[in-house]
Amino acid sequence: MSQGFTLEMTPDTGICDLQGIQLQALPDIAGTYDYQWTGDFLSNPFVGDPIASPIVTTTYTVEVLNEFGCPGNGEVTINVSQLFDLAVSTSDNGFCAGETVSLTSAVAGVDDGLTYEWSPSIGLDNPDLQNPMATPLEDVIYTVTVTDNTTGCTTTCSNTLANPPECECDNFTDPGQICCDQTACGTGYDPAPITSLVN
Repeated sequence: MSQGFTLEMTPDTGICDLQGIQLQALPDIAGTYDYQWTGDFLSNPFVGDPIASPIVTTTYTVEVLNEFGCPGNGEVTINVSQLFDLAVSTSDNGFCAGETVSLTSAVAGVDDGLTYEWSPSIGLDNPDLQNPMATPLEDVIYTVTVTDNTTGCTTTCSNTLANPPECECDNFTDPGQICCDQTACGTGYDPAPITSLVN
């Protein structure tokens, strides 16, 4: 009568890229075994240690038969990171110091299960929001780090906010032009009426 066996399985695992991961179903008793894995993107479903390259989270099952036809079964779930298509944008890349613009981050096809951390935090209403508001006082590169809470994988993306160039008066009696700081060109004591804005 054949002795029963158990399988040592690859633990449930998260992957951060599409390079693949080796699965393993290892019987605890030496012998000759036949394997049958189910699940997509396997290098070979008839071996004990195939390579799995799923593009979405997948649970793989395996049935193992020993030389006497006695079965053993196991399964493993491979959680695939959702962080392949991160994009960052702003409502306005050109801004005046002290103005508020919206930073927007999005991972294609993902609505939840993610956390966000923006840096630097200076000028942000909340660096842990997906889409914070920014009120920078100078040129700044904001970088967001997004973490997939299921797999622990992270990815980053950046966006630059830049002040427009300061406008310059040809002389102190020019008609009023103002810059972001709302300083008018005029006599220096009594600014001339504002006639145009320079962004």
